[in-house]
Amino acid sequence: MSACILLESSEQPRAVAIMLSHMVKEHQAKQAASHVREICEVNRKEALAATETFVNMTTDSVSEEVGQVYAAQKKLEKEVKPPNPSPNP
Repeated sequence: MSACILLESSEQPRAVAIMLSHMVKEHQAKQAASHVREICEVNRKEALAATETFVNMTTDSVSEEVGQVYAAQKKLEKEVKPPNPSPNP
């Protein structure tokens, strides 16, 4: 006799149904996990894009403000600096 257990003919359809049900549940679980991974990947890409946009806007804003401060400083230095005396001929 082989190692396989032979089921009575009335039990075979039930065993097949249970096996198929298990396979369907396993497939659905894999599909759900795959869907979750896809959603996570989309969210990750969106977060990276938003972060890049934020960093670029912040950098541009800070650069503009630094330029304004630099221009104001140069203007003040010109106003405060005494005029150069003209050389006497």
